[in-house]
Amino acid sequence: HVAQLILAHQTFGRRKSNSANDAAVLYLLERFRDWPIFLVFDYDSRESREPVKRLVEGAAQSMFAGLRLRKQDAPRHASVMARYRCHKAAEGGGVAYQEALEVVEILPRYYPLLIGTKNFMTQGKAANQLSALRFAGGHYIQMMDANMGASFGEACKVPLILRQFQPSAASPADRKQVRCRILGFREFIFTEQHGATGSIMASAEWSFGTICQRFLAGLDVRMHYGHPDFIDAFWASNRGSLSKASPAINLSEDIFAGFNARMRGERSEHSDMLAWEKGRESSFNAASQFFVKVSKGNVGVMRSRDLKILSERLNVVDNMSFYFASIAFYLNNWLIDLSIQIYILVFVLLTLASQSLEDVGELGSMLAAEWVISMGIIAMFPRFLELTLEYGYLEGFIKFVPSIPGIMAAFTFINKSIAAGVFEAMTTGEAKYIGTGRPNANTHYSWRECYFIHCQTHYYPALQILIWYVIYTSITWERETSALPMFVILATAFAWLVAPIAFCPQPTFTSLARDLREFWKFVVAAPKLSVRNMANHGPLEDALHTGIKDAQSTLYEVWLVQALQHKRGSKMLHFVTLLWNFLLFAVLLGLVQASVFTWVWNFFIFFAAHCVLMELWRCFERPEVLVLLAFVVVFFVPLVVCPEMYVANALLAFILLVQGLEVVKCFALLVLRLWLHPNAYWTKMPDRDEADLEKKKVAARNNRRYDILVEYLYVNFMTYELHLFRALLILFLNLAAQTVLVLLDAACGLHSCLL
Repeated sequence: HVAQLILAHQTFGRRKSNSANDAAVLYLLERFRDWPIFLVFDYDSRESREPVKRLVEGAAQSMFAGLRLRKQDAPRHASVMARYRCHKAAEGGGVAYQEALEVVEILPRYYPLLIGTKNFMTQGKAANQLSALRFAGGHYIQMMDANMGASFGEACKVPLILRQFQPSAASPADRKQVRCRILGFREFIFTEQHGATGSIMASAEWSFGTICQRFLAGLDVRMHYGHPDFIDAFWASNRGSLSKASPAINLSEDIFAGFNARMRGERSEHSDMLAWEKGRESSFNAASQFFVKVSKGNVGVMRSRDLKILSERLNVVDNMSFYFASIAFYLNNWLIDLSIQIYILVFVLLTLASQSLEDVGELGSMLAAEWVISMGIIAMFPRFLELTLEYGYLEGFIKFVPSIPGIMAAFTFINKSIAAGVFEAMTTGEAKYIGTGRPNANTHYSWRECYFIHCQTHYYPALQILIWYVIYTSITWERETSALPMFVILATAFAWLVAPIAFCPQPTFTSLARDLREFWKFVVAAPKLSVRNMANHGPLEDALHTGIKDAQSTLYEVWLVQALQHKRGSKMLHFVTLLWNFLLFAVLLGLVQASVFTWVWNFFIFFAAHCVLMELWRCFERPEVLVLLAFVVVFFVPLVVCPEMYVANALLAFILLVQGLEVVKCFALLVLRLWLHPNAYWTKMPDRDEADLEKKKVAARNNRRYDILVEYLYVNFMTYELHLFRALLILFLNLAAQTVLVLLDAACGLHSCLL
């Protein structure tokens, strides 16, 4: 055969896998039975179904007959390649594995396939690629995901494209001379027609897969960024496979094949003569999650040994090119995001230091003027020039201009996703795979889902920027000085808050009422029992409802679980956290004016009233009305009782109170941690004898005491109320945004037309 198609399916024939998936695989094998298509799957004698076990053991007895294997000597773990033989339904409507398949090859293994992040096991996709590579018999190999495809016309070009691996003067039989080991090409994103998000993602993928790849290949720093690339199969099979498989470092597994080629002095080329089909996310939340996953994987690239070795071997000029071919885009997004917060904080500090905008202007500083045109706008021009090359000036202009508003709004949000992913991976040292699911473009998602996905990455930072801007403008208004409008900063913050709703399909009065009801219930509800009254059968975190797909989950439980994670950290981390919060509190004390301290004591009185209300809330089985009343007492009553208090002073006084409570809370938790020594993993302690059982009981009791105090501080020190305040703000913003969209859609269908 000229070509060989291998369908790699790790969980085929497993007891825990869905039998419907196995039937679908057999359907594909049957449909294309006249073609050289093979199935490669992982075999484990303890996990595989009985028919698959009999199939593999029978084939092993036949293949290894010369070794005189006994039945008990059959391989326990193996990679197996099979092909379709015939289709016959099993009794009861199941899958007849033995009748449908014929085993072609068996590669026994000593160890089972270990997939997951625990104990640095194997990454699933990279292991699947390696399993297929073991049975691939050809000069060139191409790995394709399930979201890829090709047309017949493009497939006819493949023999010509593969000749580019070798110099034009080389003989077809001479494989010693090669131009490259990886050959990439263009990608056609067929989900471009699937709504506005699909079009935006297609534009991003096209820009990266065509413009950027061509340019990087010219600089000789192109890596391997996607599975459609052709790879020298013989070279890959004995020089590190097609990707690296550590889930802790190699989340972005494909780029490491490019690193591997570059470290061995080989090249990765790009061709514009071939285009393969590819599907991208067409739902906004899924698109955002995809970029979070990729950005976290890029932090793994930063931590990798491969990057260190390459950087040491390249000269200064090549290192600059390599920087932009590997980590520059993601690191740059994080730095830009950080600069936004620093930018607005600088103006707040200048105002607190009695330096007006006019004073800054007299120093000749660029900070005195509004920044409207930024360097990011330049990034649009390569796409415009490429469109004119592809379609001509007029059609390129027509395609480019209408797409600007949607792309700007979407990537203002997505770039924040990238920055948040980079920061989280850098601080936690973890980069986990995120399954986006790739839902349809017309699938409506709820406000509750948006909160789960975006609250920490977008909503909270946006609200923080808006609060600091209110403080800045309030101080300048009080002192009768001018303030910088900061239109771009405010537009960015509102985009972080509103973009998920703006790109959400099917806004109707029915979906509006359903989202509002669901999110309101999630925000204000709380479990009837406290930690003290819950059954002590295991870790408290397992008893709480916190999943995004759990209809019973509540805001209270979601953030309580986050607070309970405190006991999983080291004592040194808790001490550093306490020190940081104390230093931040000391800095705030030194920055604010003396008049603010007067209002801090007033807020402290309202805080005491809040504590009384929360005790009543516990006594009366946690009614929602008392939570909302405590919320009003803390956040709104002070402004009514003290009308002479400026907004800026009120906000600064409240921030001082909250930060002071945070210092006290951190100190109390650290002392209790040193006293009780809570063990978050007490359920895994041994219980072999009476002494072990007693130690386990003591650990469980200390753990529960610690959890009780954590919940008490979580409620009384306003951690819960702050989350409640933010969630209610997000609810009202979502309500306002979606109401406008519903009215536009009801009046003229404008939103659905644009989306």
